Amino acid sequence: MEHVLTREQVKDFVTAAGFSLAAAATLPLLGILVFTLRPVVIGVAVAAFLIGCLLCAFSGRFRKWLAAAIEPEIRYRGLRLARDIVLHPGHSWARMYSTVVVGADDLVQAALGPVEGVEAPPRGRRVQRGDRLFRLWRADRSLDVRAPVSGTVLESNEALQLHPELINQEPFGRGWVVRLRGDDLRTDGRLLLRGRRARAWFRREVDRVLDGFSRKPNSPRSNPGGEDAIGHLYRRIDDSAWGRLRAAVSAPQNPDPPPAP
Repeated sequence: MEHVLTREQVKDFVTAAGFSLAAAATLPLLGILVFTLRPVVIGVAVAAFLIGCLLCAFSGRFRKWLAAAIEPEIRYRGLRLARDIVLHPGHSWARMYSTVVVGADDLVQAALGPVEGVEAPPRGRRVQRGDRLFRLWRADRSLDVRAPVSGTVLESNEALQLHPELINQEPFGRGWVVRLRGDDLRTDGRLLLRGRRARAWFRREVDRVLDGFSRKPNSPRSNPGGEDAIGHLYRRIDDSAWGRLRAAVSAPQNPDPPPAP
């Protein structure tokens, strides 16, 4: 039987052909431009290198900035935040590729202590942004983490079944929990926190939770340098304090609205 192309197939073919021709025409022009301006490009590169060397040699502030810029994680009051993630106010983080890798932020694992188990959704489960995605527990205490995007569960991290402590040790690496196929990543992505907004919100959230807890009797306090005994925080929390802390973590403050496009 003769195969007849539909109008949509023809349109897709023409669009792809147009992009291919545009790329083929543009690449030689870019090559000619770079070749023509190579003295300028080389001069700018050399000048930038020399200026960078001088700043590294004579400016402690620049060295500190450079070290922070290339560090894969930032630290605040003993807690970590990876630079290459986006955040949801429900204390989940996401790396958004063609699929979405999701885990729990460092405040969750610090509040709970050594994670003993993970209750992850089954493959194929549909979730909406803001729904409970997975639960972490230790003894009789647990914390829920919210879905950063709407979509379908593709898989859960099977390594956590034998080694749930990975969430404490590598929350932004091998401690990831769920992989999702997003329904509309462009829309959901605009609602997530990234870059400076993510760092500012995370600092405020850490301050709110830890400072609120430290005002309670018999609770750990920050030292003058701003570092909390966060690694042992969970050991000092009785059942009453745990209820307050769990409520604070489970009901985070909403971030400022994103800037208008």
